[in-house]
Amino acid sequence: MEYGINVDELLKILSQKKIIIYGIGHVGMKFFYALKKHRLEKNIISFAVSTPLEGQSNIDGIPIRSIEELDNQESVIVCIAVHEAWKEKIAHKLKIVEYIWIYPFLYELLLGHPIELDVNVDLNRMIKTCMGDYRLAVRYMAIEQYFKKNKVGYDIYIKAASLYCDKRTAEERLLKFIELVHNWEHFGYDKSSQVLINTQYEIIDGTHRIATARYFGQKKIICNIFSNELPITKLHGEKAMLTEKVLKDGGFCSEEREELDIRNKIIRGE
Repeated sequence: MEYGINVDELLKILSQKKIIIYGIGHVGMKFFYALKKHRLEKNIISFAVSTPLEGQSNIDGIPIRSIEELDNQESVIVCIAVHEAWKEKIAHKLKIVEYIWIYPFLYELLLGHPIELDVNVDLNRMIKTCMGDYRLAVRYMAIEQYFKKNKVGYDIYIKAASLYCDKRTAEERLLKFIELVHNWEHFGYDKSSQVLINTQYEIIDGTHRIATARYFGQKKIICNIFSNELPITKLHGEKAMLTEKVLKDGGFCSEEREELDIRNKIIRGE
């Protein structure tokens, strides 16, 4: 399916279809929550995965099926609910003709339409909302390794991302991040790729771009602004916030946390 549609048009399409959600991870569960918010859970006929999980056959009574079991059916649409790093690989495996990658629509499905578009926002306002966590520091260390300023940034990134998604996805996310940094280095800031924030300047989507912008000394970045009716922790989940407790519980030693503390100070300009 072409992506030249808006969220309202997508909802109309989904209301007329039987829905298979491909993905039961971080993105898949957000999309499931969004469908329930729009009262479309009755349209969901199954979840789908590449590799069935031992001991888990359903979510809220909705069956989980292998991708190989999916046959082309009339009035069925597969909603690919995964990170960008996986979308093409999954699309090539599908036998069902009609599918759509839903991540570009995800936050509007969850939060409604943005209340402001294409606003040039001071980076410092967003960075201040991350003072209690290490999301930006983890990304900053990965950027440093790209520029050969440390040898552990990639491992730190994968270890942190693996706290809220599987390791293979974390590795694929890192490759996409390296591609972002490479493009920024050679072609500059892509103003068409907006960061998503709420009215409290908390980051909804775009921590990689904010960390990269800070590394390159940029002062502002283009944002779309949403309401903050859904708390940011509920939106992302506690583990994705990468607080000190999350890192400790996830096996980060004191030396690793100290390195991240140093990067947080750099990011804050201290």
